Amino acid sequence: MRPGSVDNISMNQQSRTILVVDDDQAILKVLQKVLEAAGFTVLLAESPAEARKLLDVSLPHLIISDLRMEPEDGFAFIQSLRSDKKYETIPILVLSALNEFDSVKKAIGLGIDDYVIKPIQVSTLLRKIRKALRNKEFSSWVIPLADAPEITVWLDAQVMELGETGYRLAGPFKLAPKHDVKLQVPAFKDLGIDQLIQQVSPRPLSYVKGGLFSHDVTLVGVTEERSAKIRQYVRGKEP
Repeated sequence: MRPGSVDNISMNQQSRTILVVDDDQAILKVLQKVLEAAGFTVLLAESPAEARKLLDVSLPHLIISDLRMEPEDGFAFIQSLRSDKKYETIPILVLSALNEFDSVKKAIGLGIDDYVIKPIQVSTLLRKIRKALRNKEFSSWVIPLADAPEITVWLDAQVMELGETGYRLAGPFKLAPKHDVKLQVPAFKDLGIDQLIQQVSPRPLSYVKGGLFSHDVTLVGVTEERSAKIRQYVRGKEP
């Protein structure tokens, strides 16, 4: 069966999530206000230890970290992130009052994406955040591992075509073959697709346009009854 176009079906667009790590509660409150006003979802941690608890359950799109923290400072925290496969590609911005050349050089050497000097200049901070987000492909996070906890990553995506055994997904990311995905699509819930395993096909992805890539996703375990519901739905959407 020829898949029907379902351009009107798309994921609920989620705002980008930013994790802020700083032991100064006043700074955390200011950043939360600024970032939420700019449309970001904000996670706050007063220490690297608190940050890791948050990272265990949800990956942010970007991390902002202070350097002068105790007992673990920002340098050690950033180094640990960059040495872990789960976190090595997340953009990291340092927001610190340390502006000595050696501190900046050391942070850059650890693999940060940018360095912002305190006191906070809102326009500069937001510009550097957006630049870092544009420079990263969130899809390079090949997670979770078989023995790792489930981790949620919010991506903007659109279902371009829906067929009886799968669909075509387009978005500004690249997903690994055989990677399981789960979309929040109202129509998928109505059709019972949300209960099925949805796995990225090993077929090569293709470049669409405007920085978008398309992936074929296979629905595993589709019954004939469910296939019939999908056929009926797609026919109702065809012009």
